[in-house]
Amino acid sequence: MSHKEGIIELEGVVVKAHPGTKFTVKVSDPDLNVMCTISGKLRQNKIKIYENDKVKIELSVYDVTTGRIVWRY
Repeated sequence: MSHKEGIIELEGVVVKAHPGTKFTVKVSDPDLNVMCTISGKLRQNKIKIYENDKVKIELSVYDVTTGRIVWRY
């Protein structure tokens, strides 16, 4: 668990880029692919995200199928 209550932080790799700044991210769990959007800070600073980029994502404990990309390595 991270410092924020109810947030799960994971690392993964971007598998596919979809229209509308959505991305499919593959995490360490082999059965879990997460549909992610870009966080506001990445959008604000015009950080580009491509396929095969390693990223850090945040998930809610209530819905682990959607998340948000918060960091690109």
